[in-house]
Amino acid sequence: RAAMRAARWAFTHPGALRTGQRLASRTRRLHPRTLPGPGKAWSGSRDLPSVPAEPFRDWWQRTQGGKGDAK
Repeated sequence: RAAMRAARWAFTHPGALRTGQRLASRTRRLHPRTLPGPGKAWSGSRDLPSVPAEPFRDWWQRTQGGKGDAK
């Protein structure tokens, strides 16, 4: 319930959501590759995609939504 309230608040405050996404993006390489505790066996048997060098939001802005130059 608290998570849903937090999500509702974030989605109604676009600036806060954007800031949170940027912070999460900056720390994405610190995220664990496997889950702790009981989830370890499940996540240990799955291949997670590698983290892209450029965050999606930056790519989207640079390429005008995929329509511009994707250099």
